[in-house]
Amino acid sequence: MLAVAAGLGLGLGLLTLAPSRVGLAGAILLVGGAAALYVWFAGWRVGLVCLLIVTNFLDRYTFRAGSVDIRAEQLAAILGLVALVYLLMWRRRGWDIFRPNLAEALVLLWIAIALLSSLTAAPDVGRSIKGVALLAVSALGLALPRRLVEPAIRADVDLIVEMLLLVFAVEAAYGTLAFLAHVFGSDVSLGANVASGHLNAYGTLWEPNVFGAFCASGAVLWTWLGQRHFRFAWIGIAVCLGGLIASFTRAGWAIGLLMLAIIALAQRRQRPIMRELLIGAAGGVVIGLIIYGAGRASDYYVPVNNGTAIVQPTQHGLSALLANPIDVIGRLDQVRIAGPDIESHLLIGSGVASFGERHPIAHQAEQHLANLELAVLNDTGVLGLLAFLGFGAAVMVAAWRRRRDPTVAGLGVATLVIALTNIATETTELMITWLLVGLLLLAVDAAARSGETGS
Repeated sequence: MLAVAAGLGLGLGLLTLAPSRVGLAGAILLVGGAAALYVWFAGWRVGLVCLLIVTNFLDRYTFRAGSVDIRAEQLAAILGLVALVYLLMWRRRGWDIFRPNLAEALVLLWIAIALLSSLTAAPDVGRSIKGVALLAVSALGLALPRRLVEPAIRADVDLIVEMLLLVFAVEAAYGTLAFLAHVFGSDVSLGANVASGHLNAYGTLWEPNVFGAFCASGAVLWTWLGQRHFRFAWIGIAVCLGGLIASFTRAGWAIGLLMLAIIALAQRRQRPIMRELLIGAAGGVVIGLIIYGAGRASDYYVPVNNGTAIVQPTQHGLSALLANPIDVIGRLDQVRIAGPDIESHLLIGSGVASFGERHPIAHQAEQHLANLELAVLNDTGVLGLLAFLGFGAAVMVAAWRRRRDPTVAGLGVATLVIALTNIATETTELMITWLLVGLLLLAVDAAARSGETGS
């Protein structure tokens, strides 16, 4: 299954170089072929969820269909919807399969508010409606796992968790190797920080901030669950820490290390977990030293476009990366810039993606709010923020009730890492965060089913 994932990633990457129609047709064929193999390997229920996991880690690659960019994760979600229709029409499952739980109902309410605000307040209604549609498709990652997989079959849930762990590790390892390959002149899978000009790894994810957040989440997940599923869990911890370092994301570093420290304190009496964590941390230090050596051996700074001109980096070194005033103050300054928009549309917001429409850079509406809570408040107002916070609270309560289940606890902590890193980067338009929450809710259902049967 990992070999298929690697082939899919390589194929999608090459297809981005092809003309748009050829690229989209090829992506459809590749995702369809991977789906067929995964269904053959693991059955259609588990296979389609594993396909969702893999394609969500390949969201860097987009393919043009008219005015819309298509990602492999969206094609995989469409296949999942087709499977649900099959369950409804031919397996006679009934409409209850579509009945939302509390968390899903609150997300539907939030999307409805986003649609209303986009229709009534957005300066570019068409662009904002497209953003709402993207949110709805991405939210399928929340809904599909617990409907496709039968939670009573614990072996299926375990296989999905194992696939998630392995994909985290492979993604982190690839990002680290891509960063080190720059020593030999390669810039593949590297992106320049727009404030400092430093090259950071993004692997096959959308940007370095997302890559760093998920490497931090992967390190936490491997620490909590790795030794339950694999003999050498420390390898997964080490490579995820290596990817975290290569991402050069402050939020990922701070939150990842903080959560690992909390786990170490909470699990200090659990010798298997502590042994794997300590060895993995040592391995992460070794990888970090190699990354430091690569930075000393090669120039990882490039000219960047600051929106008005191409400028050369003037400050080098780790201290400049961590305390770059443009990067830090720029994020805080977004609160001031968005303030009047929020005040003028306080109840239901200014519409999805409206910040970039109202405050374009170099006449392009590509600027976005980097903080999740600020973005939700700006786009959907106080009502939308309350619905979104209610969604988060519903997920937390559901996970807390089943916290004694190791899978729920591990996925819960990993999801918490993503939620906290969204303070510095906003990922609601990517399916990957939604999918992690969807897998957490699947684990909650499985734990509840185990409690009911006494198994």
